[in-house]
Amino acid sequence: MKAKLLAGLIAAIALVVPTASIAAGSGTRVRVDPVESDRVQRLFAWGLATNPASGSIVAPATCAPDPAAKTRVWFMPLFFGSGSADVNCKVPDKTTLVLNIGGTLCPEDVAGGYPRSTLVSCAIQSERDHPGLQTVIVDGKDTDEFADDDTAVFDATLPANNVFGLPAGTRGFAYDGRNLAIRGLERGDHTIRVIYRLAPTDFQFDVDITYHVTIA
Repeated sequence: MKAKLLAGLIAAIALVVPTASIAAGSGTRVRVDPVESDRVQRLFAWGLATNPASGSIVAPATCAPDPAAKTRVWFMPLFFGSGSADVNCKVPDKTTLVLNIGGTLCPEDVAGGYPRSTLVSCAIQSERDHPGLQTVIVDGKDTDEFADDDTAVFDATLPANNVFGLPAGTRGFAYDGRNLAIRGLERGDHTIRVIYRLAPTDFQFDVDITYHVTIA
């Protein structure tokens, strides 16, 4: 088994991309920003610690706060593999939502031919070989202002029976892809839809996730 996963998992670390703004709901201006590198690494570690439930492609099952954030920042569940899903989240008012919109993750796997020294090149090359098309729709409005691809390198702990088929424990990872921080949603119910499709290659990969978010 190849020790890499083409999927939206988590993150990008682009700090030079300007903030985008879209209208959502009743005229609210919603900000779409890149995500800081330290938060990217915490998002990865949080998402990889839990396996998707049987029949699901998302993990964990719902959103959760970033424990290191000084303000309200919540992580949205990650998606592993091709398919569709609906995710329900309830978060406090004035919360920033951090979510992945697609990329490639390479875990350290010495036995499989992926020592730590190869992880960055693995992630970057895989992302170039399998370019994806991302669409993000917030309350019915498209946004096409994404952070550029960048690479995160970090350690995370995998549970038993994980999506990589690797032994449980802590190992190195590299990720090349994109993620977003969404700010400015008003109190009430919102939908964030992420569509991620690979360009035609030797295999098909389609993801369609709808996050149903209640701001309370």
